[in-house]
Amino acid sequence: MTDIYDSELREHISSWEKRGFCVIRGLLSPREAEELRRSVQGELDRTRAAAPPAGAGPVPYTEPDGKSAGVQFLTYVAELHDAMPCAPLVRRFTAARARIAAQLPGGAAQRHSRAHLCTSVICMPQGRSIDWHTDAEQGAPPLIAVLHLSRHGVDYEGGAFRVRDQVSGAEHEVTPSAGDAVLFPWDARHAVTEVTRGQRLVLSSGWLQEKQEQPALGETQTWNVQ
Repeated sequence: MTDIYDSELREHISSWEKRGFCVIRGLLSPREAEELRRSVQGELDRTRAAAPPAGAGPVPYTEPDGKSAGVQFLTYVAELHDAMPCAPLVRRFTAARARIAAQLPGGAAQRHSRAHLCTSVICMPQGRSIDWHTDAEQGAPPLIAVLHLSRHGVDYEGGAFRVRDQVSGAEHEVTPSAGDAVLFPWDARHAVTEVTRGQRLVLSSGWLQEKQEQPALGETQTWNVQ
């Protein structure tokens, strides 16, 4: 089990201030990341076989077209987090994100109730990529955290995370190991290169704005997260 100590927290905040994002190495151990990967993969498989009734479980969605066609999402909101596979490991991830968020400018605005917590399983199959985009049209301080579960070079090839430095405008490419988390602002431009073999599985976590509600079954997962 990996905790974020005060010295590490300062390093993450310093990285954020210099580059506009940070990487938490080893938030989960390789064994824990593999346990969580297998569990959420099982949830995806069950949802493919029989989607839950609207409002009765996590919300599935599959991108219908473009370079991201076939990318699958399974989104948990609020109390549904208690039903997530390996919930204690997921809570460690969301707690680390919250601790770093609280130290950033505007962090006070991110202390929402658990009712607004939103976490998505994202599965990228071979041949798919995600173009440069942002996850919000307005607002700057809030952040998104992405926990990588698949092992690069074992479970998949390609699929590198790219983010544009909001301080200098430089582009950075990161290939995290399983168990690493990348944190970045929701208005930062970011992308994922093509997965050339296997599939890339991650968890993406943020906070819904108060005006938003859990989408109905089949709605596009375009979340304004903080």
